Amino acid sequence: MAAATSGSTQIVQYVIVRGDLLKTCKWPVGALIAQACHATTAVLHLYYDDVHTQKYLKDLDRMHKVILEAPDESSLWKLSNELETNEIYHKIWIEQPENFPTCIACKPYPKNDIQKNSHKGKTMASAENRESAKTVLLLKSEDEDNSFDPYVDTLKNAGIHATFVPSIEFEFVNDLLLLEYLRGFTHSSGIIFTSPRAVRAVKRVSEHHGFKISIWSQKANFALGDKTAMLARTLLGFDVLGSHCTNSKSLADFIVTCGKKDRSIPQNRSVNYLELFDTYKMWELEQKVLHEEGHEICPEEKNRTLLFPCSQKAKDVLEKNLKPHGFIVDRVECYKTSPSPNLRNNLASLVAEKGIPDIVVYFSPSGVEFSHEIIKSVFGATQPNVVAVGETTAAAVQAVNMKLSAVAENPNPEGILNAVKCVL
Repeated sequence: MAAATSGSTQIVQYVIVRGDLLKTCKWPVGALIAQACHATTAVLHLYYDDVHTQKYLKDLDRMHKVILEAPDESSLWKLSNELETNEIYHKIWIEQPENFPTCIACKPYPKNDIQKNSHKGKTMASAENRESAKTVLLLKSEDEDNSFDPYVDTLKNAGIHATFVPSIEFEFVNDLLLLEYLRGFTHSSGIIFTSPRAVRAVKRVSEHHGFKISIWSQKANFALGDKTAMLARTLLGFDVLGSHCTNSKSLADFIVTCGKKDRSIPQNRSVNYLELFDTYKMWELEQKVLHEEGHEICPEEKNRTLLFPCSQKAKDVLEKNLKPHGFIVDRVECYKTSPSPNLRNNLASLVAEKGIPDIVVYFSPSGVEFSHEIIKSVFGATQPNVVAVGETTAAAVQAVNMKLSAVAENPNPEGILNAVKCVL
């Protein structure tokens, strides 16, 4: 490593190596290092009398090199042409007898000069900036539509390299129990969704058993986060509340607040939440539907019971915070989580191709549980910064002694981006 010097006096040597030789052509690392050694030796010989080369060689124990990557042969030649145009002296190493270009080594230059003082430095400065960009690994479940990931896209648009690796798989369970609760809609005042998977579970069960889920659309339904709310609207036709909430505690507080008399529901709604629970119109509508479908009508006392389809690992935050305010939460565990069987292989391949990521983003405590030992094994001594979505996930990260660096208050893509920026 070079000693700290000012930008105007530090002499550096740039070396650009073809990345495809390692990733695609499967060259051994030693062979690739040899190419860089050949190129640097050759360019130092060619420009041995240069004043900057002499300064560079006078302090052999403090030489500073910047290693960059060219994706393939064509990009290596393009860079060489740009360097020649900008009068940046260099040597492109061509391996013989194959006549195979492998890397470029520039003669030593003052770092400040090559990056800032003239047009000559623009090519290398921009290349170094691209190379030094932080990389982010997203560990979460795979969406149904895996052709587009809004989190990867949002980070990419912000100039941040992001990669998604599935860490969790889901299995739907307790279909008949969920169906029983859905059919007993007269006993509930609405549904609480805290995950997209719960929405899909309700959609799946209602379609498979021919149940008209539309009857629930007239009730007071809630969804945590924008993504869950969007699915509830598109898959079930529900006009949900609470999408602005960031965690189960804030959603419970929102339900309690909206349930008080004389309090209007946010999002420009004119109807009072208490009316959604206790209005006679709702009861009348339910009785009408029951009669049309041939069900036995059994009047029940109007209540403030909410159906909560969830994961087997879901915490009891909603129940604890709603019960003291007169709410009953009917919890139905409709799916369970398990680790992705390919997680270790996928992480090993990622490290081999792109190196160890700078930041890992966890979306759930299950993701932490299933992957933390694998990450420590595959990444070795270099452990990345961790961004956790929500306080519960953050607590799980800390419990396994990983490096928690930021907590995303909002689970949407913009919330993740803001948390990642805090770490960069």
